[in-house]
Amino acid sequence: MASRLWVGEVAPRILVRCWGDFAIEDGATGADLKPRGRKARALLAYLVLHPGKAVSREKLTGLFWGDRAEEQARGSLRQTLFELRDLANGGGVLLVERESVALVPDRVLTDIEGMRALLEAGDFQALLAALPDRDELLFANLDGIDAGFDEWLHVERTRQRDLLVTLIGDASAAALATGQARSARAFHSRLLEFNPDDTRPASPSSDSPLSPPAFTATNEPRKWRAVAVAAAVLLATGTVGGAMWLRADAPVAPVPDRDVRELYNVAHQIIYQRNGEQFPMATQLLRRALALAPNDVAVMADLAAIIAMNNRTPDGLAEAERLARRAIQLDPNSATANGVLGMVLGFQSDEARAAVKKAARLNSNDPQIQFWLSNVLGVEGDYVGRLQALRRAAAIDPLWHRASGTAAVAAWELGYPDEAEAYVARLRERDPRLAFLCGYSVDMARGDYASVVRDTVAARQRLTEADAADSKLGMALLVLGYEQPARLLLRLPPPLWRIVSGAGPAPGELEPLLIAATVDDPAASLALTGLRETLKAGRAAEIVAAYDRRVGLLAELTAGNPSNVDLITNGLQVALALRAVGREREADELLVRADSAIRQSFSHGAVPNWLYAGASGVWAAQGRKEEALAALKAAIDRGWQYAPLTPLPDMAEIPSFAGLRGDPRFERLRQRLKDHIQRERRAVGPVPV
Repeated sequence: MASRLWVGEVAPRILVRCWGDFAIEDGATGADLKPRGRKARALLAYLVLHPGKAVSREKLTGLFWGDRAEEQARGSLRQTLFELRDLANGGGVLLVERESVALVPDRVLTDIEGMRALLEAGDFQALLAALPDRDELLFANLDGIDAGFDEWLHVERTRQRDLLVTLIGDASAAALATGQARSARAFHSRLLEFNPDDTRPASPSSDSPLSPPAFTATNEPRKWRAVAVAAAVLLATGTVGGAMWLRADAPVAPVPDRDVRELYNVAHQIIYQRNGEQFPMATQLLRRALALAPNDVAVMADLAAIIAMNNRTPDGLAEAERLARRAIQLDPNSATANGVLGMVLGFQSDEARAAVKKAARLNSNDPQIQFWLSNVLGVEGDYVGRLQALRRAAAIDPLWHRASGTAAVAAWELGYPDEAEAYVARLRERDPRLAFLCGYSVDMARGDYASVVRDTVAARQRLTEADAADSKLGMALLVLGYEQPARLLLRLPPPLWRIVSGAGPAPGELEPLLIAATVDDPAASLALTGLRETLKAGRAAEIVAAYDRRVGLLAELTAGNPSNVDLITNGLQVALALRAVGREREADELLVRADSAIRQSFSHGAVPNWLYAGASGVWAAQGRKEEALAALKAAIDRGWQYAPLTPLPDMAEIPSFAGLRGDPRFERLRQRLKDHIQRERRAVGPVPV
């Protein structure tokens, strides 16, 4: 590393070196500010990597004095904080309070943040100078402090090294994109230093270029840092043979198929794992591969898939559809191309469903195609078939979290709790992060909010996606009624916060919500709640106007083949709105279609617990009170929880249940759900935010 901790014109007040030996200095004078005690240094190091977070004194005593009695540990902490008094009193760096300690983030700059700033500024030469050496460790002189701190440091070293490798890969791609080939080569060399064995993707399978890597005891799933490295190397070297570095007038040899396969394989893994942060890099790789091999069907299909996943604008979807259709034109029997077309078209139309089913017939051993097939069967209301497709996907690749997580929730909803737990347990043995994501989905589905809070807080230190952990914690806390902590964690824009807070969409906000819901996951997850709240506010005319103009999600109800779920959920709200403005006949027709969708699902066999609740709403709206109450009881007996993303949800607020309110049977069921929420609140205890 450079001898100075800061590269730039104006240094902040305090500079901290994290890579290599821990160091801290005055940004203006360069004076060494390291405290004498190693535990004081380690405490600063911990706070530096948690900027702005109020860390409880209890947490700090556990990290640094875990083998001491509570009073003795708290006394040791007070002594250590006294040693740091110059940074707290007048220094403005530490905020020491009665129960917590925090580092003021805008008074401190770390070498980690400095490197990120250099990348954002495009100062590649300074970034190269600031990078740590290959053998440098994070806080290299802070081992052996205490068992708790040592464990944290071990995990943090791995996490920060992964982030560093990703940063170098991003820098390589950014330098290449701005025409700075020399810098791109230099970053490429640094990547080779950090990952000498992981810089090239695996060779394609002899059976199929789309086959996922085999997972065995000696072949762990490829870590994302390795994929990022491989992607950056391929970008930095142009074609794999290095033709990018030739003079412009130099003859270029024909591109070997191996080069296209390497570009393709790395991009395919990014798509397969749904690693959204690397989607732009994968798109670049696939566009380069397609330029080298314009008629490569696998490359074309994957490019269509990633565009549809990452750019759900009309132009993006149009390009994705064009590429998918071109791939099928080149090879009508390409399973992947057919599956991608169905995904791009949204699974709902006759053509989309036929394309995915054809893909499944052509290749029954592709987990991604089985996953897409599960979406098609869900659209058709065949939930037994959907679970079977998810089981096949999870059996083909037991460690693909997209399949295992979805299969776990589907199994639980259909009444197979042991199967659901088995998916989580299998992931727990191999990848705690994926096990957490899978377990979170199951816990939320069954209303185990206290477990969600506990496990998310515990896992947050291990997760690199802190924002995702915050969002998950915020959702659970909101359902439990802790609005202010949830608002801080969720960081939703005002229109969406109005929905989750229970205020509902303001006049004029419903239509933008319905439009956004077709391309934006947060908006899609709140659309049903927004419709219900608009009905509750007496603004049925807004819903009817959006329905008449086929706005956003509601356009699907007027199409030829809306999904069963759309009819039972959004269709029910539109029917109630039509009835409220006097359009009874249209309302009844929509309710009949929803009832038909329900009966179609029951004809396939078992149905998920939430479908009983959906059926209850439709039948209540039709005036079939006894059937509605029986279905609602079946839903709750099977573990269904009414848990829209709102504080302390109460199913009496569901508009279609208006005719059930006051009935003793309904009120008993309602109270069961309310009691469950209160038990979960008590189990959480003090809010951990």
